[in-house]
Amino acid sequence: MKLKSLALAALVLLSATCFAQTENTATGTPVNYGKTVLAIAPLSLTEISKGVGLSYERAIDKEGIIALWIPVSFGFRTYDNSAYSSSTVYGNFYAMPGIKIYPTGSFGKCKYSIGPNLVFATGNKSSDYNYYYYSGGETVSFLKMGFMVNNSLNINPLPHLYLGIDFGFGITYLSEENNVSRNSTEGLVHFAFRIGYRN
Repeated sequence: MKLKSLALAALVLLSATCFAQTENTATGTPVNYGKTVLAIAPLSLTEISKGVGLSYERAIDKEGIIALWIPVSFGFRTYDNSAYSSSTVYGNFYAMPGIKIYPTGSFGKCKYSIGPNLVFATGNKSSDYNYYYYSGGETVSFLKMGFMVNNSLNINPLPHLYLGIDFGFGITYLSEENNVSRNSTEGLVHFAFRIGYRN
């Protein structure tokens, strides 16, 4: 419930900045936005964990319609071993290189983007994992590879300040546990709130 409230508050804050002016009020000249964005994600969620992340973005063309985007996420999940023993914390790593497509270009106060990402994920989890409950089971390593479609709301309230919200969903084409293929596809989900520096 707290995560949903935090995500909603971040979305409202970002949306409010979309109504800001796109010109320097002192000189009346257009704001010059940089092509590169380096950002941290203090809140990053995947289908298996929550954590933090980093990202690099670079506009490729003059209008900023297409940008190279490389987000990574470091997640952690607590599994209850049993009612009478301590919990175990497992970590995982997600890399999601891809591109952002900005229909109206990326240089402005408020911009929407959509684009494809490849997904590489690895780490450990409990063998008794399911979406609602984590209990018992042995520790297993996992490997996922897949693809995702990502939607982003990108806000630049100041020329060098970047704020963003990302939501992506997709499927795996490879899923292994302890180096054994699961022979089935799985859903992939990613959500992040980002704060960064634009230059």
